[in-house]
Amino acid sequence: MENTQDYVQIWNKTLKYLRESKGLPDYFLDIIVNKSQPVAFKNNELIIKVPTFIERDFWNMKVNEPFAMAALMTCDIELIPVPKTEEDIAQDALPIIKET
Repeated sequence: MENTQDYVQIWNKTLKYLRESKGLPDYFLDIIVNKSQPVAFKNNELIIKVPTFIERDFWNMKVNEPFAMAALMTCDIELIPVPKTEEDIAQDALPIIKET
């Protein structure tokens, strides 16, 4: 399940389930999740781009667990939501320089 279509489908199915089941309050979904987007899926980690560190921290505190449970219920996949800001993503892409 490494291609774009797969993780976008997981994202969409999970959000639909959360909205319909009231797995998260609507304002969480409207304010936080709608500002976020999945950008990669690897090793069961769904990388989610968020606008700021505030949303990243909010995801980590309030959204990750219900989102992961909803993904398990709807897609039968154990995933780990990993919210990251654009700065986090850029930092991850930097090459590692080894000191010699």
